[in-house]
Amino acid sequence: DVTLAGSTYEFQRLALVNELSLDAQWGPVRLLVGRRRVIWGSGIAVNPTDLLNPMKDPLDPNLQRTGALMLPMIDVTVGPFIFSALASPRLKVNDWALPTEVQFEKTVIAARMYALVVETDVNLMYFRDQETKKHHGGFSASRFFGDHLELHAELMLREGGPNFEPPPSVPMCGEAIVVPKRAMTVTALGGARVHFDDEGLLLLEYFYNGNGFDAAKYNQLKDQFGCLAEVFRAASVAPISFAPQTQAMPIEPTFFVRQHHVFLNYQRPRLTRDVFEDVGVAVGALVSPVDWSAILHAELSYNFKGQSSLSVKGMYWAGEKTSEFGAWPGRFLGVVTLRVSM
Repeated sequence: DVTLAGSTYEFQRLALVNELSLDAQWGPVRLLVGRRRVIWGSGIAVNPTDLLNPMKDPLDPNLQRTGALMLPMIDVTVGPFIFSALASPRLKVNDWALPTEVQFEKTVIAARMYALVVETDVNLMYFRDQETKKHHGGFSASRFFGDHLELHAELMLREGGPNFEPPPSVPMCGEAIVVPKRAMTVTALGGARVHFDDEGLLLLEYFYNGNGFDAAKYNQLKDQFGCLAEVFRAASVAPISFAPQTQAMPIEPTFFVRQHHVFLNYQRPRLTRDVFEDVGVAVGALVSPVDWSAILHAELSYNFKGQSSLSVKGMYWAGEKTSEFGAWPGRFLGVVTLRVSM
């Protein structure tokens, strides 16, 4: 699974190997070596327990396919249980996002136990980050109630504080923002999916205590917005990096600045079963419940007999200028996408 892309902004070319792997099976034992996206959590828009893969785009979770390097991954099925273990070193890449070095000193070691308990899919997870020397534990569960309602939850207990870099410190703009260090941090997600008879799907998720600023740190950052913008403008330096090392597509990115978020999405692949059978719609919102700013999005698509599809998507950043999403310099983004299947 390979992505080829070009952009006139920041970097001009991208050859991204999303997945490339070999696997073999001997009875109950399955071995996989290579690059593969493996997600053990139950979240749709976000996975708090995913320490391996590049982050999903919460506005379009199906877009991101890039996987982590497995050297190796082993699954063993024992009755109703599946036991998994893997070692995933980080990759250093060049300007094309092609791997140039395997960084074994930054390996993540992980293990999982899966079981079906009382009609509920349950995962218990353990992670060891060799770079930070920290341990993490995860849990996820998912269950259908009848034919239409699915409930899911995901929880991550992490050693240490938020796993992100603070913004650059500019002395003239104020005191440096320091990310606090904690003994343990709990990040969680809970959600529900409703499946309708017309193939429609409604998703609601709440993301709690993610990698972001609390109220005090956000207010400190907010007070520096104007000064930081002037400094970056004068220096002709972009405040946000779009380097290919993020292993993401060159599209407008989504960053979580605060810690709590709500995801709401409705999609229907067929408006009707006759005249508008090939027309699909999707609407949704990514909301910051602390200041009620949001990214609103809507998409209209047409499927050409399963061989290709054309979609038109619009996104609007709503909120006050000092809010999480309202602080973005742009307010509207339109995207037209043509996909061809061979």
